[in-house]
Amino acid sequence: MDPEGATSTFAGQVKGIVGRSLSRRGFTFDRAITVDEGGRNAAAVFFRNRDCLIQIYWSQRAGELNCMIAPPDAAYEHGLYDRSAKWRYLNEFVARPDVPLEQLTELLEADKVHFQNQDTWLTWLGTRIDDYYDSALAGIKGQKPS
Repeated sequence: MDPEGATSTFAGQVKGIVGRSLSRRGFTFDRAITVDEGGRNAAAVFFRNRDCLIQIYWSQRAGELNCMIAPPDAAYEHGLYDRSAKWRYLNEFVARPDVPLEQLTELLEADKVHFQNQDTWLTWLGTRIDDYYDSALAGIKGQKPS
């Protein structure tokens, strides 16, 4: 697989699907990078607004597609390999649900529909950005969410 071509394709998907959620908050596409995961490919697509950076990343090795937030001065590093500890998951700044294990298992089972393919996974990430952006932004600024 051509890493640069794969990154370009992934960046296009991210901009087309998640870009809508991000543009409502003043984000613009900044850049995309490719990372070699020991023979496997990974990519990160970065967006910027005046307050922070957002990255949508894909890791072939981890089998993961996810989103992270950082202050505007953060390095353009794939979130899974961030040595600065500036890149944080959006949901780190919200209270964890206090539900019984059975109910949590049911919720996770119901969420499987969001991970059927890359498009549905990216759509789900767009809703996560909508749900968690305000608290994550406050968190990286050291503030309590409003």
